[in-house]
Amino acid sequence: MMVEIVTLTGAIEFVLGEGVREGIRHLLRGRLETARDVFFEESRSGITAGNVPPDEFVSVALRYLRAAEEGTAKRNLRLMAQVMVRNVPQAPSLYADEFLRWADVLATLRREECIAVATLYRLMQEEFAGGAAPENLAGAATLKTTIALAQGDAFADEADVSQALSSATRTGLVQPHSGWGMLVYSTTPLMDKLATIVRLEDMERGEV
Repeated sequence: MMVEIVTLTGAIEFVLGEGVREGIRHLLRGRLETARDVFFEESRSGITAGNVPPDEFVSVALRYLRAAEEGTAKRNLRLMAQVMVRNVPQAPSLYADEFLRWADVLATLRREECIAVATLYRLMQEEFAGGAAPENLAGAATLKTTIALAQGDAFADEADVSQALSSATRTGLVQPHSGWGMLVYSTTPLMDKLATIVRLEDMERGEV
């Protein structure tokens, strides 16, 4: 066991040699610059979050930059930046608390999940506007989402779409139901709230 520990320690020291450390610093610098640019792009339309105390905003900025350092995709950073500038908290003192909740949801969303969740939300709204019975909303929207996305480039087939919706349930943005002879999904009140903050077209495109 001691030999294994010494060997592992030596390997780590080798990997973190000066040349690699400089490469890591360069990589992190690039990620932080990307996060900065994304935030500035989103803030150009005006910050509507209200009169937020400086310490609240610092907490939010640190969480946002930590996500960038950890390699969070640019599309996810953009959604997080939209929350930073557009979410109006219940009270200024709750700005950081509310952002941290959204950050935990948005930072981990894969591209396929973004597309599937946003498409499901849009189609549920269309079904509701079209007068669909409440008990049929989830089934109809899930079926249309699955068929539509399976014909695009982001998913291999209908099973791939279903997998994306299933994995997205961990975020609390969608929830599963039994019905229509299969597992169907509906968006949640949390997704309703998110839809008032971020640009859904960004989510549905899955692009940066």
